[in-house]
Amino acid sequence: MLSTLVFLDLGSNNFTSTIPVQLGNLLELQVLRLSNNSLNGQIPYQLSNLQKVWNFNLAGNYLLNPDRMRFKGMKSLTFLWLNYNYLDTEVPNPRLMASLNNF
Repeated sequence: MLSTLVFLDLGSNNFTSTIPVQLGNLLELQVLRLSNNSLNGQIPYQLSNLQKVWNFNLAGNYLLNPDRMRFKGMKSLTFLWLNYNYLDTEVPNPRLMASLNNF
């Protein structure tokens, strides 16, 4: 049953398209790794539902500038990797996400 899933590593699978909004329904998720694929577009707002995620890796994709509000609901977020994407603005200010330790 996916509703109890706590660790999801889909890195390096050559996935294309956008990040599925349905991932925001995995409310017990603590680690989400989607690195080194060909994911593109924006990070879905639905992922802010993942309050227990502490490790979120989106490095090595084709993602566009993340709106800081997309991380606001991630109360446990400690590690966030956005490197090697198409970011041309500042990443969200860690002070706006008090729990963020390693940005």
